[in-house]
Amino acid sequence: MLSIYANVTLPGWGRAGALLTLLGGVGVLWLGAYRPWRWKLPDAFVRAGAGFPRPLQFPPVRHVLLFGLALHVAVAALSAPIPQADGAAYLDLAEKLAHGRRYVDAFGHLAFWPAGLPLYLAPFVRLFGATPIAIAAANGVLYLLGAASVAYLAQTLCGHRAAAPAALLFTLWPGRLLLAGVVAKELLCLGLVAASLALLLAAFASPGPRAFIRALPAGAAMGWAALAQPGLLLLLLAYPPMFRAALKTLSWQRYLAILATTLLSAVLIVAPWMLRNCEVFSGQFCGVATNGGSVFYRANNPAASGSWIPEGEIAITHMPELEQNRLGFELGKQWLREQPLAALALAVRKEILLLGGDAYGAYWAIKRGDGRLDAGIRQDPDTPRESAYRAAKLLSLFFWIALGCMAIRGLRALRRRSREQTEAALPLLYPFLYGVAVFALFESGDRQHMFAVPPLIALALAHLYAPEEAGRGGPAGSETGRRTAQAA
Repeated sequence: MLSIYANVTLPGWGRAGALLTLLGGVGVLWLGAYRPWRWKLPDAFVRAGAGFPRPLQFPPVRHVLLFGLALHVAVAALSAPIPQADGAAYLDLAEKLAHGRRYVDAFGHLAFWPAGLPLYLAPFVRLFGATPIAIAAANGVLYLLGAASVAYLAQTLCGHRAAAPAALLFTLWPGRLLLAGVVAKELLCLGLVAASLALLLAAFASPGPRAFIRALPAGAAMGWAALAQPGLLLLLLAYPPMFRAALKTLSWQRYLAILATTLLSAVLIVAPWMLRNCEVFSGQFCGVATNGGSVFYRANNPAASGSWIPEGEIAITHMPELEQNRLGFELGKQWLREQPLAALALAVRKEILLLGGDAYGAYWAIKRGDGRLDAGIRQDPDTPRESAYRAAKLLSLFFWIALGCMAIRGLRALRRRSREQTEAALPLLYPFLYGVAVFALFESGDRQHMFAVPPLIALALAHLYAPEEAGRGGPAGSETGRRTAQAA
């Protein structure tokens, strides 16, 4: 990553400098992972005439978090992308909230943009202004939240030894790391969804009232994520079947009470903004935001491509936002009813876009990071920035494919071990399945699966670390882990 950025931002860096950085990075990785100064030669060395390094050892999770935060700051400082498109709109709204001005965009829309990200950014903008420092600081907090949550999810499913590798995979995930200096609601959603899952697993494993104390922030995290991406409310409704493994150790009454606490907490976060929207529209209900109808229609009309397009076959974006929202849903549903085969073919196209790569970070941080495309300046395909974008896109694709293969192997390993462990992994798999289902209808793209990647990282380690190693933080409590260990 640093080599790619240096090739763009440092004059005269060139291929030689990029190669030196790459070789240096490989050397640091080798030194940190294998610690050759601590090699232990086994007794077999004398007999066989060969020695092998110690098994791969990872530092504590807190060290991984400190390393990741430093790397995050370095990438944000080197890239410093110019806020554009949605990012610029969110940053402008955050600045208005930070200074007590009205929540309205440049076109006069009062509720078109979901408020989750502007509300989160507002304190940072208040402290640092609408600057790259505010963006990097806000994203740094989300990095720490996401990495710590992923470490706990992996520890819960696979044991304590899996926590640090999970945090490191999250840290080095190119799609997230490249967004270190970008205003993106995807960073907020992935951090909050991972935190909600981790906190609810901790709630189910906690005795007494501590379970409800942890269920409250679990629901609040998912509620705030829904303020940034309203469709995530549907994922919250899927929590009862997702966490059914907890019923192995809990009564129905306690299980439902914890879930009810989680749902109530989420409602308390979402409801005030929905009431605000009703107030500004004189009692007319529009939910979290008014952009859902236009998004749905752009995704389901004869001119739809599966990804973002500026307008559907019938122009509706000039209409008032409430009318645009209502008519968009109506026209989109009508097309789905009248053209089911075309809709099915389009859904396949959306799934290909959803799963076909992980280059969202590379696109906004590198390709469009200098703002030239938004200014109408054509990009030369032979510039260092374009070359860096292609390299970062390829690196992101490699990570995405490798993670998918590891997650499949992890799920297969759990199925071979026990049904209980498979059910315990459902909270890690359901977010991905939700994305596959929802974005077969709405506009798709590789950014839409990002919120589901942190749980997949934890699932990917299941074939490397046996679930029976889980201690008190085991899935749905410790009893399942103890029974599995005794059986083994």
